[in-house]
Amino acid sequence: MGRFARAEEIAQGALFLASDESSFVTASTFLVDGGLSGAYTPQVVVDGERDVLGSDRAALLAAVAELAARPKGEVRLRLGQAPGTVAVEAAWPEVMTGDLFLALVEAEAVSNVARVLNEQVPNGVQ
Repeated sequence: MGRFARAEEIAQGALFLASDESSFVTASTFLVDGGLSGAYTPQVVVDGERDVLGSDRAALLAAVAELAARPKGEVRLRLGQAPGTVAVEAAWPEVMTGDLFLALVEAEAVSNVARVLNEQVPNGVQ
């Protein structure tokens, strides 16, 4: 595609994963980058202030560790009033506008993969 994505295009990937259409998706990685990740080494801006070369893993991890150690605000999660819901409260010392995206990850989750994507399987075999 030869261009950087618009925020709406990135959001569509997240919306798909949060939708019923992705109900059969498990343990997959989705690159929502228009194919650019294989063509160049992106610049990463950590916490809106530190520029890091995306391929410099050590520098990236160091920047994330350093800047993540400085709290900027607070996010509280609690059980919602309706079954199966979560209430989110977010507070920052200064006024901020924009969207808040949360990704909850189960650190100990394991998926047993029976076969790899696009593996050739004889007709009739599931």
